[in-house]
Amino acid sequence: MNSLDINYKPSPALNDLSKTPEAQALWEYLCSSESLIRMETATYLRKPALEPFSPHLRNKFEFFRSESTDKSSFDRYKQLAGSMTRQIMEELGYEHEKNSVNILTGNVFKTASRYKKPE
Repeated sequence: MNSLDINYKPSPALNDLSKTPEAQALWEYLCSSESLIRMETATYLRKPALEPFSPHLRNKFEFFRSESTDKSSFDRYKQLAGSMTRQIMEELGYEHEKNSVNILTGNVFKTASRYKKPE
């Protein structure tokens, strides 16, 4: 699978944050072929697309380490990751199925959205 080459279109609430170098690096990472495989595999297993990402995000990005980031920044970057994931999944042909699905592993996300292929 190739990486995805699309532009992120943030909601007005995330517009300023999305212009930071950190957010741009997050977008690039989430659009990588490795990340796309993780998202699609999680979705195939009926898990939230972000479920497999906690250890990878913590290793790659300082702002996903709750112990070294203030809570408001940590929460904003989690929202940004969710928004980015939604756009990626829609670009891949998936549709949003359910909000706030519990994530059982990792320590970044507690809940995230689940996607499905349209019937």
